[in-house]
Amino acid sequence: EAAMEEGVCNSECVIAVVTDGDGAPGKSYFEREACLRELRWAINSSKFIQPVIWVNDKRRVGEFMRTAPEDLQHLCDVDWVDMNRGHPVHWKAGVDRIITRIHHTYA
Repeated sequence: EAAMEEGVCNSECVIAVVTDGDGAPGKSYFEREACLRELRWAINSSKFIQPVIWVNDKRRVGEFMRTAPEDLQHLCDVDWVDMNRGHPVHWKAGVDRIITRIHHTYA
């Protein structure tokens, strides 16, 4: 756990890949304690958090945010990037959006 915290605190940003854990109880992103700890370390270290979702989940951001603890609700104000693993051009576009967001945050 200390290595995870060190990694977050020494990073420029945190990319949070938000999923529903394939529907398994207790496995969705905001139900996993390790994920929540990483987000809180990022916040305490003033790191930019970029939420990422799969393209098929694009319309589920509100659903995901309803499961997020109160102290993480501000993530709904961030522009979530949707990623399409099934199409290389769209995948690259998503990666480029993430990189652009990071550069604008630290410019």
